[in-house]
Amino acid sequence: MNTDKQRIYNGDWKTLHPYSGSAPTDLYYITLANKVLAAIRAVETSLEESDYRKIDETEQKELACILTAYFEDIISQTGIFQAFTRIHGKRFGKPLPFYTLDEDYTPGEINIEEVQFLVWHYHMQLNNLDIPYSPILDTFAAIASDVMEIFETEYESAPENEKLLQYFRIDEKESHNLYALHARFLWLCTQSYLFFNNGFLLEDQAESLAEEAKEAGMDEQIPDMVNL
Repeated sequence: MNTDKQRIYNGDWKTLHPYSGSAPTDLYYITLANKVLAAIRAVETSLEESDYRKIDETEQKELACILTAYFEDIISQTGIFQAFTRIHGKRFGKPLPFYTLDEDYTPGEINIEEVQFLVWHYHMQLNNLDIPYSPILDTFAAIASDVMEIFETEYESAPENEKLLQYFRIDEKESHNLYALHARFLWLCTQSYLFFNNGFLLEDQAESLAEEAKEAGMDEQIPDMVNL
């Protein structure tokens, strides 16, 4: 039986979203995230406690939210993952690294290779690249396969998150406002589902700078240093 701490709630889901308050679609996606969590947990339960691939309950919840946020991104056409695959395609000649993409791969829609990439990416970020996980690990493939079944079932009926989409709609005035653009770029690069680990790294760097400034007697300059 799942305890309250083992389920995903609104607070868990909101950490990957830039807006305040709730969106009308949040309940749907939180419910979906818990289905994804159950699929992840089923694979993780089969692993020994000492298995280097195993992640704990908190990490399972994070991964479930990330994969569901990817699904929400595709459904809502906010274009976060599509931008990543487009840029990767321009640089390296294919939308994704590692995987051989066949005719079933459809840009802009949900794809099992993208889900598996995100599972691998999460594990790599979780360990700050210290453990060189293979992107084709059987556990990653199993999670991707089971989660993809859930996504395919929901794909035609899933609602768009208009509130999230609106966040990226920049009017003419905002397009010339550096601070408005900076806020969006900062969220995208440090708090979105694709780059949220950057936020933790940025916090660590800011704390280190603050400590160094204190030791050097430069307390008054801490805010400017952290902001930079």
